[in-house]
Amino acid sequence: ASVYEDLWATINKGNVWSGEFVNRRKDGQLYWEKANIVKIYNKASNTTQYVGIKLDITERKSQEHHDNSYNRALELLSSGAPLKDILDAIIFSVEEKNPGRIVCSVLLVDKEKKCLTLGSAPSLPGFYKNAIHNVKIADGVASFGTAAYTGKRVIADDISVHPHWSLYKGLALYAGLRSCWSEPIIGQNKEILGVLSVYHRKVYVPTEEEIFSIEKSAQLIAIAIERYHAIDMLRRSEEHYRQLAHYDSLTSLANGLTFAEQMEQAILLSKQTGRKIALMFLDLDKFKQINDSFGHAVGDLLLKEAAARMRGAVRDSDTVYRRSGDEFIILLQGIKEIDNTLYVADKIHNALNKPFEINGKKLDISCSIGIALYPEHGSDSLTLAINADSAMYQAKAMGRSQTQIYHNMNDH
Repeated sequence: ASVYEDLWATINKGNVWSGEFVNRRKDGQLYWEKANIVKIYNKASNTTQYVGIKLDITERKSQEHHDNSYNRALELLSSGAPLKDILDAIIFSVEEKNPGRIVCSVLLVDKEKKCLTLGSAPSLPGFYKNAIHNVKIADGVASFGTAAYTGKRVIADDISVHPHWSLYKGLALYAGLRSCWSEPIIGQNKEILGVLSVYHRKVYVPTEEEIFSIEKSAQLIAIAIERYHAIDMLRRSEEHYRQLAHYDSLTSLANGLTFAEQMEQAILLSKQTGRKIALMFLDLDKFKQINDSFGHAVGDLLLKEAAARMRGAVRDSDTVYRRSGDEFIILLQGIKEIDNTLYVADKIHNALNKPFEINGKKLDISCSIGIALYPEHGSDSLTLAINADSAMYQAKAMGRSQTQIYHNMNDH
């Protein structure tokens, strides 16, 4: 409405109006036109007439729509947006070419390549979206299931009588959908990735121009899906390598690199809150004998179970790290009293002193724990680590299943 208000206001002032708008042909088809219109007063007949020079720019607009949707999809891709948002952007651009007349859906081939799952259908009613989610890929299953099965375009110009639509026509007609054209979405290696379906609200056969437009949209969706999958794989790969760099592959505990980073953060937090940090160094007693007697496979299973028990013995805010071999580090934050730390050490001893059932064998281990406290036993992470390690060896010297808080041997 605002376009026409501006048009009449401009030409009634005697000025030339220039602009672009959607017009309707005599056959009812919508098209884009660029127009220059001016009012002319005819003195001889005392009448007002209008002269307009008009140009059909539908093809140009169609290309602009495609370019804009392509660029918008690439923007969303590069920003790491969810695939649904990318597909929605493309679907909206397709629907905008024929506002109110068509609605679209994208169904994606699942991992087993047996079903189509809902990828995007922003303008379809909920009940219909539920009906076309997890549809079997097979010949004769509506337009979309058949297109995914054959890899070829399927045009049902009248859903009410088309044989492929016998199971779905009731729902489609209730949703106000009368025809459906399904275009397979094909990747670079000729793999079928999904199906783009364009629904018309009346019985309708698409023109060559419309088919070309649908093909272009399907190609754009294929690019979006493949690039999204490539970015997702890269993201998973980065996460995998980050996991390898920061976590122990056997026990899934954080490793020494992670400990070094988190220890610095813990010291900064301790300075702000005024609460202590307790650093525990822990070594499993007589683990080497078990490894030598029963083999590394049993030893590895024992380490995994021991790590799980340690995690279960500490608070969620505390962190267990695997240092190397059978040595572990436990970082306790927000400690009020030394007794809190000794209580946690007792919990760990109790957890590890219970027998381990590994491959039908009953194994017994214990641990030696050395503790250093911040700020009493060091003002930096390296000093604390050295002193906690020293306390652990003091504990080992006392016998099995002992805890020792660091004290300087020179103090005696």
